[in-house]
Amino acid sequence: MFKMVEKDLIVIGGGPTGSTIASYMSMKGYKVTLFEKEKFPRPHVGESLLPFNYFLFEELGVLDKMETRFHRKPGVKFTNSDGSASTVWYFDHVIKNPSSLSFHVDRAAFDKLLLDRSKELGAIVYEETAVKKVEFKEDENKVIVSTLNKMGQKGEFTADFIIDASGQNTFLANHFKDKSNYEGLDRVAVNSHWNNPSYDKELEEGCIEIIHLGGEKMGWIWAIPISSKRLSVGVVMSADYFKSLRKKYAGESNILDKIYLSELTESPVISKILKNAEKDAPAMAHGDYSYYTNKKYGDQFAIIGDASAFLDPIFSSGIYIGMMSAKFLSESLDEAFQKGLPPSDLIKSVYDDLNGGYDLVEKLIRIFYDPNAISLPNIGLIRNEGYEKFHTAYKIYHFLLQGDFLKNHQKYSKAADILKDTKQLEKYTNFVKSKDSEAVIHP
Repeated sequence: MFKMVEKDLIVIGGGPTGSTIASYMSMKGYKVTLFEKEKFPRPHVGESLLPFNYFLFEELGVLDKMETRFHRKPGVKFTNSDGSASTVWYFDHVIKNPSSLSFHVDRAAFDKLLLDRSKELGAIVYEETAVKKVEFKEDENKVIVSTLNKMGQKGEFTADFIIDASGQNTFLANHFKDKSNYEGLDRVAVNSHWNNPSYDKELEEGCIEIIHLGGEKMGWIWAIPISSKRLSVGVVMSADYFKSLRKKYAGESNILDKIYLSELTESPVISKILKNAEKDAPAMAHGDYSYYTNKKYGDQFAIIGDASAFLDPIFSSGIYIGMMSAKFLSESLDEAFQKGLPPSDLIKSVYDDLNGGYDLVEKLIRIFYDPNAISLPNIGLIRNEGYEKFHTAYKIYHFLLQGDFLKNHQKYSKAADILKDTKQLEKYTNFVKSKDSEAVIHP
């Protein structure tokens, strides 16, 4: 039987993950105080969402606003560096419900929409207020948080449980001195927005386009149609390659813009799209692109979203993992509080799935960069096995790209191993056929 349990929670960070956990815990009747160091709206990268975000928006009560404010995303197009080969993945080939049409978002507006919803649901939100220190009083089962706002005013707040959703600021990971890099996946992204681009067929439809960059760049270009006339374009490259470019332009002005534009110019695919477009802001760089923390939860804290781990965003999985982890965590925390159990006893299963999901995404990212694995752009050319095999062979990526992987990570991980070896295509297609027979209704 449900009973009201008085527990105070503090959330660090007002991005999609932080606002989502604040909303879910507020809906369950808990007192939630959220601290966000910035003033919303503010710009941010990560503008393309997975289909299974759809059901989260529905539960949070923002789906109607999502549908009226943001551009829709029917699928993903993978293209090789010179544009000679490409594969398009339409979600409605395997998703037979409204979530097959996902979203591209302007992050300033999107993040503010979610944070405003948290306020509507009862969360107390302090913007332009940074958390500076946290102290765990284990003997009292309390957490004390020290804050500092933009006016220089200090504050002290006490809670029963703290949730770190601080994103790449990784507040608690830094506090615990527990942050490691994914070996070999050190990347840097440089991006900007463009007005009035010349869309190809898939961009016109709303698909995100991923252009593979091989060789020493070890990266890719994203093209996200935020609207019919506005395109987000970013270049992801290895940190070593980026450093070599900075050295090349050392002493010159506007180095980031020069690096950014030179990389775009070398791509015939994106050059054609941007031929008559206008860049509307200076390029921005984003480093620290692959890391994780081992100590993700305890009886007084939990770390979720990008504060817990961050990987190369090739599969647009970050926001989905962050928001879904917030949902899972809210359910387990509520159960622990209701039953009077140590939170770590119940949230362990949440992190087992999350860690499995991160491991799977890491594996797929490494496959993407592996020249000996099945190439995503070129898989569309594998037709010698007949259309049916071709059609079913790549459906595993539909399930992964839609967000159906946190609870199914073990099964997908085995299939991902097969992708490393083109000789295993037969086993690969058989796996996907068996998966394709299952109904996909809800995450």
